[in-house]
Amino acid sequence: MFKTIGAIAALSTLLLAGTAQADPVKVGMITTLSGGGAGLGIDVRDGFMLAVKQSGNKDISVVIKDDQRKPGIAVQLADEMIQSEKVDVLTGIIWSNLALAVVPSAVAQGKFYLSPNAGPSALAGKGCNKNYLMWPGRMTICRKALAPMPRVQVMPTVSSLPPTTR
Repeated sequence: MFKTIGAIAALSTLLLAGTAQADPVKVGMITTLSGGGAGLGIDVRDGFMLAVKQSGNKDISVVIKDDQRKPGIAVQLADEMIQSEKVDVLTGIIWSNLALAVVPSAVAQGKFYLSPNAGPSALAGKGCNKNYLMWPGRMTICRKALAPMPRVQVMPTVSSLPPTTR
């Protein structure tokens, strides 16, 4: 439990502030790196690795695997990362059908899952789990909600919404 909290704290600090001072954290990234839609997975991987690099924190290691946009492969990779690689947290899945295949098993094993994109409704409400978090990737929703405001900083040092144009 404390290692999970440490993983969450370290990754939150990494993503929000740019530096992290915590126990070593091992991240398992399963994303689409080949075939149709690979551009999205490559962008998620590259952006995450850039954040890790810019943090300067040498205590974050990342294991990256290609899900080939196949649920069965994604589940196999997640189980391997959890059981053999001993990752603290999982991330990277782009597609909702893959998230539906991976997330329930991962959180049932006590792992924390940070979703960069996939947010299927089946993982909300009754299907919600305290170890599943979707970070703000749906900027069009945020922009619509924040449209009346001239400028809103969403995540310190990571991104901000530009002024709305009319």
